[in-house]
Amino acid sequence: MILSSKNNITARKKHRCYLCGEDILPGEKYSRSNGISYGDFWSSAFHLECIAVTGYWDDGDWESFEPGSMERGKDEPKNLQRKPLLTFF
Repeated sequence: MILSSKNNITARKKHRCYLCGEDILPGEKYSRSNGISYGDFWSSAFHLECIAVTGYWDDGDWESFEPGSMERGKDEPKNLQRKPLLTFF
């Protein structure tokens, strides 16, 4: 993966954070990154607090990450409400 640019900018329109999946609203500061991975161009938007917790991530962390599955501003997965498959009494 080659990161070609990373900028902190103010949103002029609504975007979606790659990490938490929540909206980035107009007027909100966010991080925009662009690059090339396996020959394909990519561009992603991130809340500043979301991208801040990925500072120690390596390529393996990014490759195994499911977009939108992180709690906003926390390095932990969203609490998915799952129903048990079987209930024992």
